[in-house]
Amino acid sequence: MPAETRSGGQRPGQREGTRSHSKIGSSSTNYKEIDKALGSRPKFDPAVETQVYSKAKVVTNGVTEYRCAASGKNLPKDQTSIDHIVNWETYCADYCEKYDGLNKDGSLKRAKVIEGYNDIDNLRVVSISANSSKGNRRVSPKNVLG
Repeated sequence: MPAETRSGGQRPGQREGTRSHSKIGSSSTNYKEIDKALGSRPKFDPAVETQVYSKAKVVTNGVTEYRCAASGKNLPKDQTSIDHIVNWETYCADYCEKYDGLNKDGSLKRAKVIEGYNDIDNLRVVSISANSSKGNRRVSPKNVLG
């Protein structure tokens, strides 16, 4: 079931238990806390990266390509990247609040931030150009493999 928006409506495609972007400002967690917990942007866990790419893998006539979740086009791996569906900082803050990722002083637990960053439910394969032009906006999934 999708999560509620500020007005009480449902936000399509949003995982239950996460806040919409509009509610982040009211959170006690902010991006400075993410920076403090991590020091720098984490890298994808290799096992998670393999799993994300395997979901998008398409083999046609012996040629392996990967379906871009934004455009639906099949592309060689070197033209794709892994994308966070919901901005990773927002998602990690929500993840920490939901899954016991806060220290007693309210700061974020580094391990939980990294878990949120690598949460397969928030990852997909897109073209490099789609990922770099997206910024913090959420790209609508088209032709996503189920």
